[in-house]
Amino acid sequence: MKTQITNILPRSSMLLRKPTICFVIALCIMGAVDVDTIVAAGKPMIYVPSDYADIYDAVYRADDTPSTIVLAPDTYLLDMGRGPFNGALRLKSGDNLVSSLELELDEDGVPLDPTDAVLETGAIINISPLTWYYDEEPAVQGRNCTIRGLTVLCDTPPSWPGTRPPGIEITSADDGRLSRGEIIGCVAINTGRGFTVNVSPGGRTHGIIRQCVARRNYHGGQVVSGGDYRDHYGVEVSDTRIRASVERSRWEGNFMGFTIMANLNGQRNDVDVSTNDNVFRDNLWWAVQYFMGANGWLDPPLSEVEGVIGSWTSRSDLFEENGQAVYLSGFAGGNFKDCHLTMSLLHPTFRRLLAEGAEPFVDVRDEPHYWSAGDGTEGATIEVLVRGAEGGKFWVNRPGSTDVVGVEVILLGTEQAWESANDWSVPPDTGNALWSGL
Repeated sequence: MKTQITNILPRSSMLLRKPTICFVIALCIMGAVDVDTIVAAGKPMIYVPSDYADIYDAVYRADDTPSTIVLAPDTYLLDMGRGPFNGALRLKSGDNLVSSLELELDEDGVPLDPTDAVLETGAIINISPLTWYYDEEPAVQGRNCTIRGLTVLCDTPPSWPGTRPPGIEITSADDGRLSRGEIIGCVAINTGRGFTVNVSPGGRTHGIIRQCVARRNYHGGQVVSGGDYRDHYGVEVSDTRIRASVERSRWEGNFMGFTIMANLNGQRNDVDVSTNDNVFRDNLWWAVQYFMGANGWLDPPLSEVEGVIGSWTSRSDLFEENGQAVYLSGFAGGNFKDCHLTMSLLHPTFRRLLAEGAEPFVDVRDEPHYWSAGDGTEGATIEVLVRGAEGGKFWVNRPGSTDVVGVEVILLGTEQAWESANDWSVPPDTGNALWSGL
């Protein structure tokens, strides 16, 4: 089944003079009113031909009116000498960046692995000339926007795995107001971070990644709160809120499939992530890793982390042939006060685990790899709920002879095989309750 994810812009000059009509015609033909109405919601349209210089003129124009920037199906080679961000594209708040791309979907609406012929139907942003590392600025970043139908790739071999630039990022607004963004029907190949939802100090972000494909990236995708790698380990980012939904996407052949950081460099952060109907396959390290801590990267490091809430709900995700499946790491590198991690695996499927260590587990890190663990003071908890799983067995890793002092780990049914998960006595599925406030 081939489904049109984005608009193919008519090239007729007559239609170009009436962009609203163009989008209405496309909506009627495709039937995707809910998606395309977002892009066609009265914003001026800027058409970019294949000459790469014009993409900078469109993004860094003098007019601050939020616009929809439409890329013609072609390859756009970024240039380190263009624009104010060393060749990267920083969309104005409210700008949309779209192209035409047809991804073949299976019966569940999940994209199949894109072929070269399919990629030729959309715009390709080649980020190879960008020379920074995966832990620095993304090649494309937007706020309050839709980014749709783009392929972002690095077609030159990196000197080492970490030198691939990041791909597409949705981040928060600079004024502290809620920023909403969507990445839909995009492909990321051989980047440092394919798709990211991020937040700045005091920011709030609601990001959606839907029907995307990430393959051969260092991180296929990330949701990051409390700062990120590009802060150079020295900026504390606190009082943030992220809601992220990752839906019907494929994460294949990456070094790490998807990473959720409830706290990297900060405190009082609130992270709620939902992954639904995704395929995680053949990722070298973890299919999904989800952790708290790592605040030792600050200089000086935080001595106490307070009030961080991390929640991840997985629904009907498929984990197949990964190096390891699911890894939750809790409370390393500091003292944790009233911090909580919650992981819910609802009807996951685990197939062809490559080794015993490939099965999902919680790691209570009383002996972290890089820094001394804290005391886990005053109510730090890890809660895990598993229901209706197929395949695999859940286990807990507590290195050393003692637990992290003060950290309570609430594990439901961890000693049982997941084939019997439906028989467990578990609380009712209340869904992702934190979403109701957005």
